[in-house]
Amino acid sequence: MTEPRVIDTVLFDIGNTLLDFEVLDPRLYFDEGFRLGYEYLTSRGYTLPPFGRYSRVVRRAVLWRYLWSRLVRREMRLFEGMIAAHKSLGIVLDHDTAVELAWQSYLPMRRAGVVDPSARAVLQELRSRGYKLGIVSNTATPPTALDRHLQEEGGLLEFFPMRVYSCNIGYMKPHRRIFEIALSRMGSVAAGTMYVGDKVEIDVKGAGRLGMATVLKSPNGTGPRGRRQPDHTVRSLAQLPQVLESYAFSCPSN
Repeated sequence: MTEPRVIDTVLFDIGNTLLDFEVLDPRLYFDEGFRLGYEYLTSRGYTLPPFGRYSRVVRRAVLWRYLWSRLVRREMRLFEGMIAAHKSLGIVLDHDTAVELAWQSYLPMRRAGVVDPSARAVLQELRSRGYKLGIVSNTATPPTALDRHLQEEGGLLEFFPMRVYSCNIGYMKPHRRIFEIALSRMGSVAAGTMYVGDKVEIDVKGAGRLGMATVLKSPNGTGPRGRRQPDHTVRSLAQLPQVLESYAFSCPSN
């Protein structure tokens, strides 16, 4: 009889996995985010150019970094770009101000994203069982803003002492390196790890080719068509504990 596969680590995506986002026009997101950032800096006493010029300069910096990232297939570093764009306007931001500016600019996305209703209960159950939990996510959003969002949504941040964001390391899913970095930090191996995400060509492809078990979160609960298939498909995270019941578990030594 074949021994059941042992899983001791579960890694999660953020967007439309831990947090569900409504469809948002990126242009509206950036327009509102720039406006909120501008108002924040004004309230802090910074001398700023007219909003039209300010938004053009910041928008151009974001667009350039986006195009560069797609050309070289590396993640854009939006936080550093934001600081550089303001410096070009004669606005020198200290770290704390830059962090809060990033949050203000992220607020339109924050309002569009809500936690999967079952996330906290599921994470508590998995942690109580002894699973190691982590995050591997593609994001250009400054990590401080993502961390704050997770914390505000029922304190989810506490479940993830290990978080790998593409904007911090440069590599984006499905690149194997981002997953390898996460496994190294977790002290886990691919064969003993399950990855939960919402995109076949990014999450299932990237994690699956390293040998991880893959779970696709799909709102309609149906798997994708085509050659590439996840090991499991779920409607919500509430089904994840049952999926894990089909695997063996060995409490990690660390």
